[in-house]
Amino acid sequence: MQNLSSIHQLKIVSCPLLLSLIAEEEQDRQQQGFPCSLQYLKVSRCEALVKLPQALLSLSSLRDIEIFDCNSLVSFPEAAFTSQLKTIRIMECNSFESLPEAWLQDTGISLESLYIGYCNSLTYIARIQLPQSLKRLEIKDCNNLRTLIAKEGNPSGRKRYASLLEYLIIGFCPNLEYLDDLPTTLQHLDLGYCSKKGWRITDCKNLKFLPDGLCNLRHLQEIYICDCPSLVSFCKGGLLSTKLTKLWINGCNKLEALPNCMHRLTSLQNLAIGICPSTVSFPENGFPTNPTSLAIYDKICKPLFEWGLSRFTSLKHLSIGRCPDVVSFPQEEMGMTIPASLTHLDIVNFPSLERLSSIGENLTALKSLVSPIVRSSNSFLRMVCLPHFRNYISKAVR
Repeated sequence: MQNLSSIHQLKIVSCPLLLSLIAEEEQDRQQQGFPCSLQYLKVSRCEALVKLPQALLSLSSLRDIEIFDCNSLVSFPEAAFTSQLKTIRIMECNSFESLPEAWLQDTGISLESLYIGYCNSLTYIARIQLPQSLKRLEIKDCNNLRTLIAKEGNPSGRKRYASLLEYLIIGFCPNLEYLDDLPTTLQHLDLGYCSKKGWRITDCKNLKFLPDGLCNLRHLQEIYICDCPSLVSFCKGGLLSTKLTKLWINGCNKLEALPNCMHRLTSLQNLAIGICPSTVSFPENGFPTNPTSLAIYDKICKPLFEWGLSRFTSLKHLSIGRCPDVVSFPQEEMGMTIPASLTHLDIVNFPSLERLSSIGENLTALKSLVSPIVRSSNSFLRMVCLPHFRNYISKAVR
């Protein structure tokens, strides 16, 4: 192959008996086994391939490597990559264990994008650090992944993430336990599904703690935390992103407290908190008052009512649910009022609700109402007349 000097792309596909890309007698001849102009290499469905040759890493022109469905491949060679390598993709390599430290710690490489998927032997990406040049890291469907950088084998105990890392995407890794010391350059942290400049944690059953470095991520715009039943707390510093516009927290049964300093999220427009335990504490300084959309459910409703719904002066959409003891809404006994700016009101699962008090008189901008009707001999819902509605909805909820 070294005589094919003009070859830029090489694809080796469906060679189940292939043991090596270079014959043993040529192993010590370095890059003599490959075209010197090679820029792209793909190896796919070569089940017997155990390792890649050392000579591959010295190719000065190599830009991209893709390894698919090579279930005997354990790792890359322990040597620094060429300085021109930009992208590595590894998929469906179930013997693949980790990336070699020799080139992860080399400051001369320019690797920018790393994708690893369906590699079930992978428990961590690196022992000490990620490549300093790395900008994008995606890990998906690695069932045994527990962390990005291992604690054991690290003499300093200090984890080092890529200094330029902007995108970190981890999806469908059910045994992920922790992420520590995230870089301040991070703009997109996605654990579950993708969202623009957002952070999404979905269905991570074992995740207990969020990284302390999260409070330094000042470019995040959206945060979703859903169905993380082991999550106990946020980072101590709270959420400090001045660009955060959307915050959703749902299905976190062990959560002890909402993020600190929520009142400082001055760009927040959409806030939703639901299915949290009765022990979750209300933020000391309350919520930011600028959201236009608010959805609150379960035990957090009562302290919110006491704090004051009327503080949300720009609120357009309000959804409240699962309040078993509320008889009237707004609650007359505590002098509750609702922002006059409200255009859509959704009241769901209020089993004791008997009346909607003064809504038609105070909410003159209201366009739609979704409300429960509980049919029993002891309770009834007395609807007020709302002639200014353009769209009126009433739902029966058993």
